Amino acid sequence: MRIWRKLSSNYDKRILLFLGVLSINIIVFWLAAAVTDWESTRTSLFRWHHWFFMDWFGELHRIQTGIYTGEDIANYPAFCFLIFRIFYSLLPENEGVIYDDFNIRAMQSSVIPFAVFMVVLFFCFYHIFRYQMRSKSTFEREAMAILLLLSAPFLYVFERGNLIIIALVCTFLYVMLYDSEKKAVRMLSYVCLSIAAAIKLYPAVFGIFTLLKKRYKETIVLILLGCGTFFVPFAFFGGIDGCIAFFSSIMGSFETYYDYGFGFDFSIYNLERLIISLCSGYQTSATNISIIIVLFCLIVTFICVREFWQRVCVLSLAIVLLPKFSYFYTTCFLAIPLLYMLQSKERKSHYLYTCEFLLVFSPWLHIPLETVNYLGGEEFSHTMGVGHVTMYIGILSLMITLLVDGILQRIHKKKAAGKLV
Repeated sequence: MRIWRKLSSNYDKRILLFLGVLSINIIVFWLAAAVTDWESTRTSLFRWHHWFFMDWFGELHRIQTGIYTGEDIANYPAFCFLIFRIFYSLLPENEGVIYDDFNIRAMQSSVIPFAVFMVVLFFCFYHIFRYQMRSKSTFEREAMAILLLLSAPFLYVFERGNLIIIALVCTFLYVMLYDSEKKAVRMLSYVCLSIAAAIKLYPAVFGIFTLLKKRYKETIVLILLGCGTFFVPFAFFGGIDGCIAFFSSIMGSFETYYDYGFGFDFSIYNLERLIISLCSGYQTSATNISIIIVLFCLIVTFICVREFWQRVCVLSLAIVLLPKFSYFYTTCFLAIPLLYMLQSKERKSHYLYTCEFLLVFSPWLHIPLETVNYLGGEEFSHTMGVGHVTMYIGILSLMITLLVDGILQRIHKKKAAGKLV
């Protein structure tokens, strides 16, 4: 107790709570990995031991085999393939040689540029987070940035080699700079958000902050910039036909992703399907009722909450919960509201929020839920575990706490206004 009092007198107690619990979980996670031959890590890392970094090398392979043509059409926007095309140009050109995913990943001329690129992107996130935290304590800034990069969402982003890290960095920069007094800086933030949306689509929802500032002309510029960044690259990859094929692939993914199982997907649609499957046997689909309810709750919450970080959190939750398939890596966007919460004036409710963030960011050990991981005796690739359920609890608790907090803030505001009258 004396140690805690001494630490809490020098440091933010919310940060100490987050750092302490997350540190313990990370240590347990890696010790268990060594003891269980990596079987315990399957909640936070992909279970196919041979399939690491394949969100990168699998798409890199498409440059040679076809992107928006053939049976296996890409569900990445064309802007992503501008990036992949640059790295593909580094591969040695041997006439008549057809590379496969694993062959490309084994090549020095492919894996080294990829590794350098990923290190630079994670390094950018580290410095942006550390700079924006603006804590007086160097320990708090460094420890928060480092431990977040070791947390479950970021482990999954790294293991997949997914371009969402670019979308996260660009969205972070937009949130930091969109309200700058300098117009040039605001325009830079719009470019960042356009790039983020051109890579993953859903960060576009953050553009509402510019609209709320009543910068209507700049909002139009942001929309035009976003549309241009998203659609123009299709001119290099099949034009209109390629664009149509891309959206068809996205729609098709909604209908076929259930073949993989329940794990690694934190959409509310997947949760509804999971609950129905637990009650009535395995289900390949669910209703859209849960999506409608969550969308309504998030809209009400966004209107009611008063703190900036809470609105950022609502939009981040929308990114995670509303798409019909929302893989593990989308939860990394919750790092942005976490930072802004820790920047804001401390409230008692922040300790509850901190615990909810911990449920999402902690790398949980894999304790499988066997009743939903098999169909016809065959194990799914995306197995569901207790850790996934724990993360669901954290995500949904965040949404509910924000909703209740927002309603209470609105009631308090009306009472205060009534007293003034």
